[in-house]
Amino acid sequence: MCGFSGCIDYYANNIEIAGTAKIMTEALSYQNSGRRGIWNGKYASLGYQNLNIINKHNSTQPMEAKDHNGHNAVIAFNGQVFNFIELREELKSYGYQFETNSDTEVLLKGYLHWGTDIVHHLNGMYATAIWDCNREQLFLFRDRMGIKPLYYALTDSGIVFSSEIKAIFASLKVNPCVSRDGFCELLDMLKTPERTIYDGVFEIRPGTSLVFNKGGLNKITYWSLQAKEHTDNLDMTINTVRNILTDTVKKQIISDAPLCSLLSGGLDSSAITSMAANEITDGRLPSFSLDFTHNIESFQADGVRGAPDAPFARLLAKHAGTQHTELLLNSEEMLDDSIRQKVLKAVDAPPAYWGDMWPSLYLLFRELKKYSSVALSGEGADEVFGGYQWFRNPAAQSAETFPWLTAGSSRYFGGSQLVIPPKNRCINK
Repeated sequence: MCGFSGCIDYYANNIEIAGTAKIMTEALSYQNSGRRGIWNGKYASLGYQNLNIINKHNSTQPMEAKDHNGHNAVIAFNGQVFNFIELREELKSYGYQFETNSDTEVLLKGYLHWGTDIVHHLNGMYATAIWDCNREQLFLFRDRMGIKPLYYALTDSGIVFSSEIKAIFASLKVNPCVSRDGFCELLDMLKTPERTIYDGVFEIRPGTSLVFNKGGLNKITYWSLQAKEHTDNLDMTINTVRNILTDTVKKQIISDAPLCSLLSGGLDSSAITSMAANEITDGRLPSFSLDFTHNIESFQADGVRGAPDAPFARLLAKHAGTQHTELLLNSEEMLDDSIRQKVLKAVDAPPAYWGDMWPSLYLLFRELKKYSSVALSGEGADEVFGGYQWFRNPAAQSAETFPWLTAGSSRYFGGSQLVIPPKNRCINK
């Protein structure tokens, strides 16, 4: 992904602030061979590493712009605004002119027009830093579901922030210290909102914005998921889900970089692949499935997969008319220490559960990068649509807790050994 970082300091000189931001941005340079940019101003410096997904030829970050009254601001942004075309047309009606076709410029000029209320106009996945030059304040915000990461740490005279924790430590303004609470976070599969394993380093919550100025720090929750009773009948539910998914896929296939789809043959990836293939008119959608050498030789069903993916992926690829490729990875490579070191560097902390998930993801995308820079997937669908087997376990369904968080559900998958905690008992103290 793209990466950005920055340093705000109300007492240091501009040369020192600029040097800090440069070092922080260089800490992200392992990610890609895209362009790097640094913006320096009074009290603030922002840096950016570009992966080049949308409008790579004339969109440069950090980007600076002014409104009709000369009010100027600077943005560093990671992600995509899916409704940027509609927002651009709306902003044009207010008199704004655009020099690029990028969502970055739309996001920045949207801030100049709406201020911090820009968050209520966006549809997308994003982590964003905007330095308001006139107000001399920093505006950080994250998408509603928290798809794109964003971290910060307060210093004696300001704040450092980045899309990755490694850049915060590169600033040398924060020490990488793990105390008791952080160590508990490291060992637990559940995550405490906002907390990282490191002392003094925090993650901005999904649907949350943060304003930092000389007066201090102010956090605002601009969106949160609301649970409501489902009253639609089956036909209305089907139409609603279909319309939402279709609209989402249409918006997410906008890319100037090569696009593909990850296809396992399951319901979620099959639906997304089919919808994307229907929308693409200038050729066939490339689709990719993954398997490991040990599965080819001796597949064994478990609580997650009851059958190999490949036959189902082939059937769907034929049905949707995709240009399908089967990637076969070496199982033994997942144990390679160099692979695990690269995973560790990427995620900035030991994952709570190693297994083969993180190394296999690394190997998958390393291979996929040879063909494409952007991949559609059904990530998160099991949580939304009840795809895990324990969601259908009677003991989990009747427990006085969320079925996907019931004690033992993740350990036993099928839930045959599910343990239900006593009423009102705190599971995770």
